[in-house]
Amino acid sequence: TSQGGGPEIRLTDRAMISDRALADFLVGLAQKNNLPHQIIVKKTGTTDAAAGQTAAAGTRACAVSVPVRYIHAPIGVVRKADVAHTVDLIAAFLENVSLLTPATGTAVSQNA
Repeated sequence: TSQGGGPEIRLTDRAMISDRALADFLVGLAQKNNLPHQIIVKKTGTTDAAAGQTAAAGTRACAVSVPVRYIHAPIGVVRKADVAHTVDLIAAFLENVSLLTPATGTAVSQNA
């Protein structure tokens, strides 16, 4: 992940495989809203999304993260633009989440 490239949309990491339809939906929202974003596949590390995905019956998951330098140090370094773009992407998701069907994750026609 590079700073200045926008939020990270993580497809996989050590403990999680993102719901592909959910990840595609987030990428589509970023593109539609002209938000910079990074599609990431990691072999190490993980996020809390893995815990939600594997607890009990599990849930659909996809991690959206702000790129942070020195993440495990007492003080991390971020770019304000990355934070702002991440907030914008999450806001777009919340405004459009009703377009996802609960069972399949595919987009629902706005005319339905």
